[in-house]
Amino acid sequence: MDRPHLRPRVSVRVPHPPDALCQLLDGRLAETPSLEGRVRQRAVLVWMAKPLRCWWSPCLDLNLEPDGSGTRLTGRYTAHPRLMTASVFAGIGLTFLACLSATWSLVQWTMREPPRCLGGTLAALLGLLAVYGVHRLAQRRAVGQMHALAVLLDGLGAVEVDEAHAFDAH
Repeated sequence: MDRPHLRPRVSVRVPHPPDALCQLLDGRLAETPSLEGRVRQRAVLVWMAKPLRCWWSPCLDLNLEPDGSGTRLTGRYTAHPRLMTASVFAGIGLTFLACLSATWSLVQWTMREPPRCLGGTLAALLGLLAVYGVHRLAQRRAVGQMHALAVLLDGLGAVEVDEAHAFDAH
């Protein structure tokens, strides 16, 4: 198995049609006090309940795809949407600053001035590295909660991919 992805994947083949599976998942979600979420016609989003939720708590984002023999659930474990939005925004902002600073440094260099803006490029790249590191650290801390989210899928059908368990060995 290759290294764990930033957003671990999950895939399960379920012998129930999508509508029956939605009802089943909705019932399981109501019976599990440690989980909250939304079950829609073709998508499911599950996260930890408020008392258990931390800044690193993951979400399980699933898509329901009709299959000839039932339904195929495919999805990813990801950071909570608020944290994911913040990290993506920080990544885009820092990438923009790194490019702007590098361009300005090039302009300074072509004008035979010392490229002082290279410090800004380095700072932005270190910021990007920090955002990546925080995401990886949070993911490692969230392994237990990923397993708690996976309980919702236990016994539904044949598991094809479950990368949440790839972190157990690392």
